[in-house]
Amino acid sequence: MLNISGDNLTDLINNIQLQRTPSTHSSQTSMTLLATLTVFYTLIFFAGILGNLITCIVISRNKFMHTATNFYLFNLAISDLILLLSGMPQDLYNLWYPYSYPFTDIPCVMESVLSETAANATVLTITAFTVERYIAICHPFSQSSQTRVENDKCSRPLTGKLDLFARQLSAQHFKTPKLDLINSIIS
Repeated sequence: MLNISGDNLTDLINNIQLQRTPSTHSSQTSMTLLATLTVFYTLIFFAGILGNLITCIVISRNKFMHTATNFYLFNLAISDLILLLSGMPQDLYNLWYPYSYPFTDIPCVMESVLSETAANATVLTITAFTVERYIAICHPFSQSSQTRVENDKCSRPLTGKLDLFARQLSAQHFKTPKLDLINSIIS
């Protein structure tokens, strides 16, 4: 049996208010955690940007590095750059200001589309790279096991179609609002 009296309700409300009031130790801990996360996010952001840009520059400027394997690495570097540039600054802002979003719907949708596209591109690139390595290792003497860019041309349309299919499934699964806006951005 619940004992609901005026005194019990007053004690309950006072306890709830005390729990909501942050203590100095709690706010000090959360500020330390925020500062630590900010330092790590910043280090990851700049190291990722620098490393992926160097990868792209080296592969694009050296003709002898224009192989299918290096183009897979180039694609992964571009995908990482998109994820870093579209996601990290916004995630860091959300850590510091969790209950405010200063942008409109379009940047929100664009960030979601870019991150989903980059994640799908990463998964599909790794899948294509794995298939290419499997053929090269398990069938080393067949003509198709040669790692040339020409052999990769047949997998590009399939990869693009799988990417579009994955984006549509993702948009339908999460019941993304403004699906027309996403489709117009993709097209």
